[in-house]
Amino acid sequence: MSETTDWFPGPRIEQLGMGKTWVKVLSSSTPSPFGVPQNVVDSLVALCAKAGNTLEAAMSDERTPVVTALCRQDFDELQKEMRSIKAHYFIGLTDAEFISLGLRPHKDRSPIPPPEGFLEGDVSYPGVHTLDLYIRPVAGQPSFDTRSGSGYRIYWGIMPHGGATVEAATGEKRELMKPPTSGKELPHSRWSRRRKERFSFDGDSGKTVYFCIRYENSKGEVGEFGPIFHAVIP
Repeated sequence: MSETTDWFPGPRIEQLGMGKTWVKVLSSSTPSPFGVPQNVVDSLVALCAKAGNTLEAAMSDERTPVVTALCRQDFDELQKEMRSIKAHYFIGLTDAEFISLGLRPHKDRSPIPPPEGFLEGDVSYPGVHTLDLYIRPVAGQPSFDTRSGSGYRIYWGIMPHGGATVEAATGEKRELMKPPTSGKELPHSRWSRRRKERFSFDGDSGKTVYFCIRYENSKGEVGEFGPIFHAVIP
């Protein structure tokens, strides 16, 4: 079955409707849900607006061959962006999250066992405000296999020097008031199958970010939390 008939709508009005649904979901909180970078969300917003304008023109008395061609081009760009977002970020979502995006939940093609063991990570500093986290195998623990149906979830939280104020701890960033002792205390998370994840922390230089990783399969079943580790944001 092709990807188009699998999940992407055929009629353009439905494609635009799904794009707007994604914009609403991805703009519902900061940072954006599912680890979608803000520049990707902004691109989707712009493409939806552009496609909506040309579709309106193509369905009006202003329709010309040029308008029709522009409409086709704009929807091709919108479709390409949505396919990229789905492939890179809509991974390991719950049935409710898939439905909120206008998508059908995945059906498991084969049994996926519950995760066992835990993971650790190493951090590098590729640039200002930026950290790269590399998944590291742990002796005596199950290895990470990108070919399996399992992935992992990275939990993180930022703590300013001396700990966050109550206002900062309850604000959008939910900064930490003290060093965490468990992954349960970290307010943000991202699911992935990649061996490296990049994090951007604009405006947070000098603050400490705490990480914790645990296995999580595509059904949402989780393993145990790994050890807490941290880095100072450059």
